[in-house]
Amino acid sequence: MSKGWKIQVPAGTTLYYRDLAYGEDQNKLQIFLKGEPTKNAWLKDNLKKYRNGDPNHTLTETAKAAYDTYTNPDSATYSVWSSIVTEARTDGKNGSTVKIDIKLPSFAFKKFEFNLTGSED
Repeated sequence: MSKGWKIQVPAGTTLYYRDLAYGEDQNKLQIFLKGEPTKNAWLKDNLKKYRNGDPNHTLTETAKAAYDTYTNPDSATYSVWSSIVTEARTDGKNGSTVKIDIKLPSFAFKKFEFNLTGSED
C-alpha cells in the first residue's frame, strides 16, 4: 500500500521521516497472555472469550498484579530517520507531496513523524 501526504514545502525539498509500527507483536496484553499458564486462566469468568481490551477490566486480580510488573519485551519504538524528496503536487496547488510504501498486518497501524532536520529537536 502506498500512503501519500500533501505538505506545504516546495517540490524538491528533502524531508526526514521515521515511523512507529504498532500491532499484535507490540501489544503488551497480547504478549503477556502468551505466557498464560493455561488458556483463559488469567481472564475473568465472564470475559474468557475476550483476549483484548483493557487489562483492568479483563484480567483477574492475580493476573492484573502480574501484568502490572510485566515489562513488554517488544514495545513500539520509532525507526531510524530516513530521507525522502518531495514531489510536485498533481492538482496544481501550492506545496508538494511525499509518498511512502508501507506494509501492515491486520489490526495494526504506523505513526509517522516528518521534519526538515532528521532529529527530534
